[in-house]
Amino acid sequence: MKYTALLSLLVVTAASLFAQKTAAQEMTIGDNCRKLSIPQPVGLKAGAKTLSAFTGKPLLITFWNTHCVDATEFLPKLDTLQRTAKGRFNVLLVAVEKAAAVRKAFKEQELLKELNFPLLAGDTVLWKAFPHHMEPHIVWVSAKGTVQAITGSKQVTPKNLEAFTAGQSLSLPLKKETSDTNVFFSFTPLMVNDYERTKDKLLYYSYIGGQRSGIMSGSSGAFYDADKGVVRTHAQNLTIKHLYKLAYKNRHNFHNSRVLLPEGEETDTVLKKHYCVDIILHDTSIRKAYRCLQAELDRYFEWKSSAEMRKIRVWVIRGKPAQEALAAQKEPIEMYEQKGRLIVRGVRLPTLFQSWNLDTKTLLPVVDETGFKGTVNMELPAELKDKEALQKALKQYGLELIEEEREMEVIVVRKGD
Repeated sequence: MKYTALLSLLVVTAASLFAQKTAAQEMTIGDNCRKLSIPQPVGLKAGAKTLSAFTGKPLLITFWNTHCVDATEFLPKLDTLQRTAKGRFNVLLVAVEKAAAVRKAFKEQELLKELNFPLLAGDTVLWKAFPHHMEPHIVWVSAKGTVQAITGSKQVTPKNLEAFTAGQSLSLPLKKETSDTNVFFSFTPLMVNDYERTKDKLLYYSYIGGQRSGIMSGSSGAFYDADKGVVRTHAQNLTIKHLYKLAYKNRHNFHNSRVLLPEGEETDTVLKKHYCVDIILHDTSIRKAYRCLQAELDRYFEWKSSAEMRKIRVWVIRGKPAQEALAAQKEPIEMYEQKGRLIVRGVRLPTLFQSWNLDTKTLLPVVDETGFKGTVNMELPAELKDKEALQKALKQYGLELIEEEREMEVIVVRKGD
């Protein structure tokens, strides 16, 4: 068949549209649209200027455009469904695009060449009555002109059409577009839009932002939430080195000097800032969550990171605590600064050294080779980066601090390609 014989296309003139601009008000389920004014499509009896010309049978008003692949692929399926139903429902195809663009699409696109739907081109009237942003957009109108449902194309199934043509009531979900004007035409994230209703659709989410006031600083290692079926890791107001330590399996006890960043002014600027990150994925793999965070950091900062073994300078602490350093087992645990001194009471020695690495209190990473697991009482200099002062203080308690070179795992961050 020839294209010209298949398509009943109405070119809506500017004058006819202007005359009907005020006739179309927004409609919803339960409204009757029989008297809704429309231009007269080709092939209808003279004088037919409302949707009543299409009723008498159930009607699917199908909004479509030439640029949407999904909308175009749906039309042959709709044609098949209409033929299968032996014409028990009507279809009115509606496009806001000009007639020339629609004619070209039906002439050039193979999927459209064999279709014979009545079509309104250049429409503004029906779009105002049934506003939307995503197509196909389907309005189900009963034989009496009542709007029964407003859906996407997925609800147009043989089962639903059977009920529709039989005059049964429909309970199809109202099409709710995430692409409303607050999202589609703005920078409002999809994650924010109607999250409670759509959170079960979440597969992967990542966020990197600057420092936020009003929330505490810290991080959460990756964890699996069985109730929600997601894995998450997040951090608030942390430096870039802390974020990379989190990304590499939450190595929170890594001294900051074990994160090697590329040199340059850009890195210096990054080091001065604090960031917030969040990774959520519909998965059970803790490992995958960390890999995703690594990838997101590398991607945003245009770096490339890896965990490697390298020889680095460290402070090794050896010896056995002297008797005066030992704490009673039931002694209260305290660690605080007072008048330039670090007061330690009832703290396990490994825990003390781990805290120094965790908070990067010392100039270099601390390696504990004392082998002592018990609790201690000590008074040390509050400024732990002063190597000589710390050596002197530890010596009073039978401990020795020596700077050596050791092979240790480090996180190496390079400039990207």
